[in-house]
Amino acid sequence: AVNGCGSKAHKNTRLRFHRFPKPNRCVVYVKNIFGKSEKVDQLKAWKIALKVQVVTPRMKVCSLHFKKTDYILPDAVSQKRFLKKNAVPSCNLPVSS
Repeated sequence: AVNGCGSKAHKNTRLRFHRFPKPNRCVVYVKNIFGKSEKVDQLKAWKIALKVQVVTPRMKVCSLHFKKTDYILPDAVSQKRFLKKNAVPSCNLPVSS
């Protein structure tokens, strides 16, 4: 789902792939263009960070786009790593859509 990311589950079993959050599931704080914290829906925050307009049910984001601190058990094997409720992709983001 991330433009320019070529990660594939069958090529790297250490990666974890995450579905986009459902709308209105969680509110997160993100910095707006003026540097102020702003409350937004988590799905909207993901779409902004990843420069995605439309999300389809099959789209996923790999673990390369999240910080270690975004995980509940960051050092667990990939199948056991789960994102924290308020995680938003912040690493290896696309420069353009």
